[in-house]
Amino acid sequence: MKVDKENVNTAAFYNKAQGRGALHMVNNGAACKAEISGLPASVSRAVVYVTNAIQNAEEQTVSVSGGITTIDMPAERFVTILFWR
Repeated sequence: MKVDKENVNTAAFYNKAQGRGALHMVNNGAACKAEISGLPASVSRAVVYVTNAIQNAEEQTVSVSGGITTIDMPAERFVTILFWR
């Protein structure tokens, strides 16, 4: 996983046999956009959860095309992306 922001920490998990994975990101800085690439080509959508002291795992669904999606990374939040084929 490649990150070009110093204030964003990441971890990724993928179960190839089941075609399911998770990306966990912590944005300790200002709000920004994140382009996520390298997702399996068979993935067409992902679920994003955003958490902080006020938000409690607020959920949204994002489209994935060609293994790429773009999400908003709010300032000082935990962001989890779940995907499956």
